[in-house]
Amino acid sequence: MPPPPPLTAWESRAVAEPRPARRPRPQLSPTGLASLLLGMSLAMMFCGSVTFAIGFILMPWVLGMVMVLGFMAIVSNLSGLGRAILCLGFPSASRVSSNEVPGEFDGIFICFYKSLM
Repeated sequence: MPPPPPLTAWESRAVAEPRPARRPRPQLSPTGLASLLLGMSLAMMFCGSVTFAIGFILMPWVLGMVMVLGFMAIVSNLSGLGRAILCLGFPSASRVSSNEVPGEFDGIFICFYKSLM
């Protein structure tokens, strides 16, 4: 039977040093549990209060941005809406292909579609 291979430095150290004994985990006392729960509730109240304050401060800015962007949307759509209203009775030949005969409402849709492009 051949002899076993020699141990490396790490293997010899692992064999030579005993593992430390596992210490039992300390039990959580009722006072410790109460302190833990109190700390958690205070942290949540503080973070909630800060979040509420930030939201309260930023709400006028959010409402202002909504109003500005809404106004800009209305203004940007005025030209398209005006072109659609002005073109109601005038479906020109350039907007309708030669093989299409516009019906009663076809001219409205074609004119509105072309005004958006």
